[in-house]
Amino acid sequence: MPRYMCPAFGALSAHRTTSRWISKQDHWQNAPMQSAGHWIGRRDALLALVAGAIGLTLGYLDSRPTWDDTGITAALLLLTSAMGAGLSGRRPWLWALLTGIWIPLFEVGGAAGLAAFAALGVSTVGAIGGYLLVRVSPPRS
Repeated sequence: MPRYMCPAFGALSAHRTTSRWISKQDHWQNAPMQSAGHWIGRRDALLALVAGAIGLTLGYLDSRPTWDDTGITAALLLLTSAMGAGLSGRRPWLWALLTGIWIPLFEVGGAAGLAAFAALGVSTVGAIGGYLLVRVSPPRS
């Protein structure tokens, strides 16, 4: 099977799904949903649900008047987005958005105002850190 080198996506094989070329790593490790033409695999979809649920929970807790632990919220946002990007190994922007968007959605009209958008910055740092940790670490033998 011929292989092609693409600067943005790495080595691509000549295997084509319904709508795009996919790499062997994407095909075998992530089992993409080919029948419906989705761009996200089963593992990433499950991770997205978990990261979104944790982000939603953090957004709800942070919007409560009795919750006054910004450090715990920031640490959990950082770890959740790093976990999603690290386990997925792709799309750090997705994991930052899934975990960090909920706090501004809950609090932008409240007392926090626009300062709630700092949660997106924290989750972006975590997602990029988790993504780079996976990319830089040596492969297991």
